[in-house]
Amino acid sequence: MYWCSGVRFVERCSVNQVTTNVGRVSGVDTTLGHINCEIFVNCAGLVSTPISCRLIMIIIIIIIIVVIIIIIIIIIIIIVIIIKFLQAANALCHVSVSNRHVSRLL
Repeated sequence: MYWCSGVRFVERCSVNQVTTNVGRVSGVDTTLGHINCEIFVNCAGLVSTPISCRLIMIIIIIIIIVVIIIIIIIIIIIIVIIIKFLQAANALCHVSVSNRHVSRLL
């Protein structure tokens, strides 16, 4: 671990988790212990895959949830439209039957 221009570099250390507080980075849990920080730069390259995979999985889950919510909203809108259409068709049938009944009476 060394410092350069106010930056702390930690080598040969695995990151287990990036900790956050109110949506901002607050530290990093590593194999060397917890490191408090306000900014975290992942410079691990190819070996950063586990952390990147977790972040990508969280993003994918959020996208899937949003898509499911949008699909549910679309289905509800379609059901409401179908119900309104059926109600209008039913009303037209009643008017048509009533008109025929009146014309037969005359």
